[in-house]
Amino acid sequence: MKKIVKVVTIAVAIALVLIAIKNEYARFLMQDVSYGMPAVIAEDREYRDNADDQGVTLFIGSSMFRQGLDIYSLEQGLDGRNYILSYNGNDPALEYLELEYLIDNDVRIAHLYMDMYTGSMIKSPWVSDDLIFLQTDTEFKLKVWNNIKADAGFSDFWEMFVSSGNDLLLSWPVYNTVASSVFYRGGNISQTASVNGEFQENVAKDNNTYLASPYEDLEPGDGFNDEQISYIRKIIKLCRDNEIEITFIETPKYISYGISREYMEMIYKFALILEEENTQYYLSGTSKASIPTDAKLPHLKGTVEFDNSKADYFIDPIHLSPSGRTLYTQELAEVLD
Repeated sequence: MKKIVKVVTIAVAIALVLIAIKNEYARFLMQDVSYGMPAVIAEDREYRDNADDQGVTLFIGSSMFRQGLDIYSLEQGLDGRNYILSYNGNDPALEYLELEYLIDNDVRIAHLYMDMYTGSMIKSPWVSDDLIFLQTDTEFKLKVWNNIKADAGFSDFWEMFVSSGNDLLLSWPVYNTVASSVFYRGGNISQTASVNGEFQENVAKDNNTYLASPYEDLEPGDGFNDEQISYIRKIIKLCRDNEIEITFIETPKYISYGISREYMEMIYKFALILEEENTQYYLSGTSKASIPTDAKLPHLKGTVEFDNSKADYFIDPIHLSPSGRTLYTQELAEVLD
């Protein structure tokens, strides 16, 4: 019996050591994959001795940026180094920790562009993309856990600290090759995209002449999650404390969604938060046209015109297709430049 207990104890101890090693050091495997925070950190260290390098122009966001921004068009239209840092479902609470993590790792950020994704503003902090746990250290994961533990359970804890990323580690050479062929400087370079069948069916039913009714006494962040609003403000303060210029960007939404009253109210409320923080932002032409003409928006830097009535430019109501993201990013780069 004692022998069995000893064997079990040793096995558990070895497992705990391996888990601790993975949580702290697996991130170094991601340095050569052109996607995620380890690659951003590794690249910046390479440029540290370059006197002409002013730092990276960083685009942090959700799948809105992963599907909505074309890295090649950014490189052609903007000076300097450009990088897209995106994770599925990225919300302000997680984006703040990502930005803090990069700053703590001495990444020099010349300009930060943030995703103006309204969907992330209505929910409590959460993590939808567990790849981030393979790309960060133990301290980062503990901070994330502190954010989500009120709504999380043991299974979430187990996934975060034990099981997440194990499949990728076991098939690392394959994943490394595939990821390098799909991503470049964090940008999705794949020219294939699946289209939601329900979205296709609804396209024919869309009434593109629909106009929303006037706004009524909307307040900044009304209906948004308080924690997410707080993290938007924290992101802005963190940038100012570190002398990083920050700008928010709204990517296009398919017209039936983009001109719905619900969405237009949310994007307007998001804009009002940025106005309170004296922070600049860009809207799509459709959203700008929906805002009351008497609204005072001095920090609205401009609009990006894009034909969001063409279904070929989208794979669903909120994500651009490969052709759509190329055309949109070309317009965006021209406006930003």
